[in-house]
Amino acid sequence: MFYIRVTCEGQKITVLNPDDIRIVQGSRDIYTASFSMDDEWAAKAVSAVFINEISGVREVCDLINNSCLIPPSVLDMYGPLYFGLLGINGKEIMPTLKRPRLWVCEGIKDLVVEEDAE
Repeated sequence: MFYIRVTCEGQKITVLNPDDIRIVQGSRDIYTASFSMDDEWAAKAVSAVFINEISGVREVCDLINNSCLIPPSVLDMYGPLYFGLLGINGKEIMPTLKRPRLWVCEGIKDLVVEEDAE
């Protein structure tokens, strides 16, 4: 399991370990985003939003213990991956500003096994 450690102070979001992150295209269920949030987030239902800029795929994930797996669908195409948080409490909606950018490296792809032609 690989962890992307993120802190949120108000609407400011910061990746704490950007140099340690290598996300590989096609990966499944191995990248966890772990968020530490200040008191402004305490009374809100919080979700993480991931957007693959190239494919346009956008996924919303509920946080469990302030963490979530990065959805495989946003890792299917290499290129920029943006993410942020969205907190909701009644009519109050609080997004993080200036979403961080990670990079999905070209790499693992679906394997196709061809049957022997007879």
